[in-house]
Amino acid sequence: MADLISGTIENLLGTLTKVAYDEISSAWDVKTDLQKLKATLLTIQAVLLDAEEQQAHSRVLRDCLYKLKNVCYDIEDVLDLFEVETLTKQVIAEHGSFQTKVHCLFSSSNTLVVTFKLAHQIKNIQKNLDEIALEKSQFNLREIAGNQRPVILRGKETHSFVEPNEVIGRDQHKQNIVRNLLSLIDSSNPSVIPIVGIGGIGKTTLAKFVYNDPQVNTHFSLMMWICVSNDFNVKNLIVKIIKSISCQDCSNYDLDKLQHHMRSLLRGKRYLLILDDVWNEDSSKWDDLKSLLMGGASGSKIIVTTRSYLVTTIMGTMSPNNLELLPFENERRHQSSKNTRHLAISNIGILEKERNILAMLGCINNIRTFFCPKLGSETFFNTCLSKCKSLRVLNLESSSLEVLPYSIGTLKQLRFLNLSESKRIKKLPNSLCKLHSLQILDLSGCSELEELPKDIKYMISLRVLALTTNEKSLSETGIECLKSLRTLVLKDCKNLKYLFAGMECPPALETMGISNCPMLISLPRAFKCLTSLKFLDINNCQELDLGMEFENEDDHQDVNIMLSLKRLLIIHLPKLINLPSWLLRGSLKSLECILLVDCENLTELPESLPNFTSLKELLIQSCPSLKTLPGGMKRLTSLKKLNLSYCESLNLTVEEENEKDQLSESKLEKLAIFGLPKITTLPQWLLQWSMLSLETLFISDCQQLKTLPAVIQSLTSLKSLYIINCPLLIESCKTGEDFHRTAHVEKRIISDQVIINNIFVHSILKLWFRVTTKYFTLKNNIPYRKSD
Repeated sequence: MADLISGTIENLLGTLTKVAYDEISSAWDVKTDLQKLKATLLTIQAVLLDAEEQQAHSRVLRDCLYKLKNVCYDIEDVLDLFEVETLTKQVIAEHGSFQTKVHCLFSSSNTLVVTFKLAHQIKNIQKNLDEIALEKSQFNLREIAGNQRPVILRGKETHSFVEPNEVIGRDQHKQNIVRNLLSLIDSSNPSVIPIVGIGGIGKTTLAKFVYNDPQVNTHFSLMMWICVSNDFNVKNLIVKIIKSISCQDCSNYDLDKLQHHMRSLLRGKRYLLILDDVWNEDSSKWDDLKSLLMGGASGSKIIVTTRSYLVTTIMGTMSPNNLELLPFENERRHQSSKNTRHLAISNIGILEKERNILAMLGCINNIRTFFCPKLGSETFFNTCLSKCKSLRVLNLESSSLEVLPYSIGTLKQLRFLNLSESKRIKKLPNSLCKLHSLQILDLSGCSELEELPKDIKYMISLRVLALTTNEKSLSETGIECLKSLRTLVLKDCKNLKYLFAGMECPPALETMGISNCPMLISLPRAFKCLTSLKFLDINNCQELDLGMEFENEDDHQDVNIMLSLKRLLIIHLPKLINLPSWLLRGSLKSLECILLVDCENLTELPESLPNFTSLKELLIQSCPSLKTLPGGMKRLTSLKKLNLSYCESLNLTVEEENEKDQLSESKLEKLAIFGLPKITTLPQWLLQWSMLSLETLFISDCQQLKTLPAVIQSLTSLKSLYIINCPLLIESCKTGEDFHRTAHVEKRIISDQVIINNIFVHSILKLWFRVTTKYFTLKNNIPYRKSD
């Protein structure tokens, strides 16, 4: 526990040291009180490391540390209230009318009232902290100066054993993970399955549960359990892996000898590796280790447990298993504490259960996270809110509330509010706009929502907004005034025709997703001025014309105000004929991924496409009117993944074959050609261009493709070749000249079975681009603090 408290205190001291907090404390006239608080924390921090060593032998010391942890929560709350009140003053100064300012003078937001209240809370905290500081003297703890402190691992060493009856409420997660472990349909080797969630939620226990499953034990010939914590040192991890396999201590070996030895132990073996408690967010370190783990047999898997969603993005090849808090009926087996911080309940509506929950809430202080999906009782909800004033996270997903209670506006410290799929809510109270600290608001799937509250512009901290609304226009909603908004997702807005009027748009927007908005006609003129926009995803907008608002404008005006996209995803846009210049003009050096799917009238790609020097992924699928690729495709020297699928009119041999300029060095690693009936052979330039880099080649549903170009036998990096449902080419690969041309390829899968093909194609597309119509997972943005 002490290591967690140490981290919490370190965060608190960092907050108290910030210049901004120094200014805020002076403004609220509590600077002296906070300085005293800081001094006491420093005194306690000095002995925490020694306390960690001794707590295992002293129940009294453990109790003392437990009390310290709770005082730290109280300090976090009071510091957070400073921020909340400061934001309120900022809103009043920027948007408040004269009447609002007069009202504030006589309300609880008055500076004198707030100062008195916060000062009183600080004095109570200081009293409790002084008692703990005095109590610590009885333990004879050694003080360790900051520059003498050893590096502390975030977690203690873990092991792989677990009693099955110790695992409660994780059966479905276990079944999902075991199913993925036993599956052989996956082109990644090894595949990486992340388990992610807040501290103490049961990630390691679930991993143990899976690791000891009889089916899993039978399936893998090698099984290894490695506790990582913050020691993501490749050499040390290799030493641990070797020791787990052979019980051999190789810590004296140099790195080269270690990697040779580990690879020889893994070679040809289907293995399962558990990397428990990973904190590393440096992708280069993972890449170094991953490259050494790729020699196992097909079907090898890695399970990673972590608190960090960034880790899952860096390491995962499969969708992460997001562990949420266990439902109330499972938590009832454990005694609830007044210091419980996170609570999840389900099946609300049973009167007896509601009474039990309210009784429990009456005993809990300062709950931070409250998950209450499918809520239906407004009275019950109001009562809960009255007992949960310090909430940071509130999940009311799929509630049956018709009206969100006005009391929602009292949750001033709330950062995350999820009302998604609450299909009966028609209006939101304007008190919602008093949540000046709210960062994430999910209103997606609220299909009956008529309009947003009129003062949404006051939500000055809002960074993520997902919205389903019946409004026809967003021009008078106030969304365009949200200066902190980074992500805006519009989903299933069946009446929406226009976004914002004139040159108004949220100025700091980085991610924009528009999905299933059938009446949307155009994007606003201000859209091209969103210089911070990096990710634009548009899906299933039948009436949307991307060029409509810009067709009469000079292409050369406003050259300094342009989009600079990193990803462009367009799915099912019937009116898209070509990609307009305003959309791409400023992204020549920034665009990394283009995905165009099911655009039936797309006839051409921009001639400037080969000039996108940072483009890494290009997928074009189900665009039947597209006939050719632009000339000069070989200038895409950063391209790593190219997928051309089910474009019936596409001819790959035009022009490129006749170009005589020298081929540029390519980084293309994966090439997929699916459903192109016009091609009879792969063009020579395509394989010659990627001669030194291509690792995986997929060819499927090309009925007229007869042979592969001779240059394929010179592709020294080609490791995997998949040819599926191409009858003429399959014959050549089995008995003809292509049999010898591809003999050097380590892994060849050649099949004429359409069923296998469909499963395979789906898994490959999913794996390669990891793009779905759900543009982001809000759970990934829940602002948990690590100290929680």
